[in-house]
Amino acid sequence: MARIEADFEDACDFHLIGVSSHVGPHRLGWDLNWALGWDLMHFLDWEIAQPEGASSHPIYRHRETHDGPAVYLICNRTPQGAFAPGAAQLDYLVSLPFDSFEPESAARTLRTLTSVSVAAVLNPFLTGALEALAVLDLTETESAQQRTNAR
Repeated sequence: MARIEADFEDACDFHLIGVSSHVGPHRLGWDLNWALGWDLMHFLDWEIAQPEGASSHPIYRHRETHDGPAVYLICNRTPQGAFAPGAAQLDYLVSLPFDSFEPESAARTLRTLTSVSVAAVLNPFLTGALEALAVLDLTETESAQQRTNAR
């Protein structure tokens, strides 16, 4: 078990910020785009197994370059359950590439937005989001490789 945890620690190449907001994901995405110069767009709806069924979590993505690291805005809390059970009180999660952003600075910027009530840097290991985000990253990597091989 310790080896699996060490592998995840090595694979954790992102920062995680938890956000509470009174607005929906499209509006929050628009505010983040405006404040940070991003181009967040709906990417997919991710299904997470819950004790009583599954929950669907819209995910928005921004990339500086076609193959560059991605920023994700994840709807964490839905009526069916949370994407990250350890952060179930937070409405959204923002995943930032490790080498591209300073998490405290990004959280301070988020706190200036009227659509954001709370923005806090989180430990991905304690939130329960690490595994789902690792699978999302692997899915994106495999899909990019398939597109490259198809050319």
